Amino acid sequence: MNFSDVIVDSLKYPFSDVKKLLIMFLLLLGSIILIPVIVAYGYLLRIIEHTLQGSDELPDFGDWGDLLGDGIKFIAVGIVYGIPSFAIVLLIMTQSSGTLWGINSVLLLSLVSVLVGFLINIFLSIGLANMVYEKRFGAAFAFGRILELIKQIGWKRYLAFLVILTAITEVLSFIMGLITGLIQIGGVGIFIQLFVISAIFNCYLFIFTSRFRGLIYPNKLEVPEYLETQEDEI
Repeated sequence: MNFSDVIVDSLKYPFSDVKKLLIMFLLLLGSIILIPVIVAYGYLLRIIEHTLQGSDELPDFGDWGDLLGDGIKFIAVGIVYGIPSFAIVLLIMTQSSGTLWGINSVLLLSLVSVLVGFLINIFLSIGLANMVYEKRFGAAFAFGRILELIKQIGWKRYLAFLVILTAITEVLSFIMGLITGLIQIGGVGIFIQLFVISAIFNCYLFIFTSRFRGLIYPNKLEVPEYLETQEDEI
């Protein structure tokens, strides 16, 4: 796929099956009891896997135990990759005192968070896809292999992909902020509405991001027999 095709495909992909999109939304809506959101994260890895196999539709939600296990892996990878960001923010907060803790500190925190987050995402995006491809947890942290894969994509092309991904994420976040800012109902009502809006936003963004990661990964998985059968029927 060329540059624009990857972006357009990823943006449209969440709507390839509205029923499965709704299931994902309900899982995120039930995140207050933890298990559903872990399953949802596992589904994101399944999206990457099916993308690597050449599928253009959202995968099924079968094998819930596998989804739960994959969700735990996804969260574990996210925690490990998130340690540098947390450490830097914590360091800045502990070093800031008195008049330093004000607008300047907030701006510094924001700038550092964005820069560190972007650097981490360089490895995280390919790392998650590599874990799916190699079917082993450690592949998410095989940095030598990850750098090799990025070289195959091309550094300029890959960084351009990530810039666009970040820009789209920020635009969607801004839109969500506008919507939540228009909510006038107070008390429990506003909490419920904000929770639902957040679930809608994250549902689309998570699926879009997972599809994106699968599409930019330079290697592809062997297409399983059931997908080949479906293609033959089409």
